[in-house]
Amino acid sequence: MRSIELLQAQATKAGKKLCVRLNGSSDIAWEGIACLRGNDSYKNIFLAFPEVEFVDYTKNPLRFNRPLPSNYHLTFSRSEDNEATAIQLLSRGVNVAVVFERKPEHGTAWHGHMVIDGDEHDLRQLDPRGDLGYVIALSPKGRKAKKDNSGFVVR
Repeated sequence: MRSIELLQAQATKAGKKLCVRLNGSSDIAWEGIACLRGNDSYKNIFLAFPEVEFVDYTKNPLRFNRPLPSNYHLTFSRSEDNEATAIQLLSRGVNVAVVFERKPEHGTAWHGHMVIDGDEHDLRQLDPRGDLGYVIALSPKGRKAKKDNSGFVVR
């Protein structure tokens, strides 16, 4: 909490808006975890910091079955074993991150859904939203991902 407070103060002083990604290598459903800020109790961190934008990726499709806080932007991550779920979520308006060996061109379609370049930035709250979700096209990062043959990387 204190780190977010300090970063928020710096962002405000610089005339900018803070964006925080909570899950780097985990998939914690922060929207269901109560927190304390100072002496005040909040239903979740998003209510404790309404002025902060939060972004995350998840492989848990159930997280999209309830409304998310307005300052929390969650993107589903397609993997080798959840492509059908990813396509279903796209049809519901959920944006889905997909790692491609060769990224489709920005503005083309993958499974009938518009592709945008996800490597330009990681500010997923800036991505378009619509009745149909957008495919956030990503390049494989790191030696392991570039050599992946599990199906995680779309070839």
